[in-house]
Amino acid sequence: AKSGVLIYNYPPEGESLGEPAFSFPAVPTADGCVWSSDGSLLGLADPATGGVCVYNANAGYEKLCEVAPLIGGPVRNFYFSPLGTHLVAHERWAKDAGANVGLWDARTGELKMSFILKKMTEMTWPPLKWTSLETHCCRMVQDGVQVLSGNVAKDGEERKIAAPGIMAFEVAPRGAGSTAPHVAICIAEAKGAPAK
Repeated sequence: AKSGVLIYNYPPEGESLGEPAFSFPAVPTADGCVWSSDGSLLGLADPATGGVCVYNANAGYEKLCEVAPLIGGPVRNFYFSPLGTHLVAHERWAKDAGANVGLWDARTGELKMSFILKKMTEMTWPPLKWTSLETHCCRMVQDGVQVLSGNVAKDGEERKIAAPGIMAFEVAPRGAGSTAPHVAICIAEAKGAPAK
């Protein structure tokens, strides 16, 4: 709504919707309102700061943190990791401005890592992909996929799957049975050779 973001409690069948239970200031677009996968966190774009405010839906929408823009904002796209541990925020890339994608702790607002994403497309978004239990996190880099620990600790183990010509990748939610998670990689066609 132009007047703001309204949160309603879903009534039992047959009852009317009633009044909003909570309300927040308006967000620039519908993309400025994002829930965590379990509905416990709500992220709202903040037009005043250009960043994102994270609220705890399980505690009466108490504000947990504010995520500031990295390069002046505004944040254009953002999403939560599968368990709501992290918030990934993207700003439009600008030459010589620095990193435009940030990975933040969704509860404290602490910046865990940042990097440059020059062009956002369906193939490059989302730039970080986790397994469903957040045991591993993957990121497409030049000629491969970077595999990080799920908590994306700065001192954590980092591996790379070499994949020259990579154009997209997808992480399996879990491994097959008790095996490690899997990553599917798509390689672009090159010099007349078909894509892999």
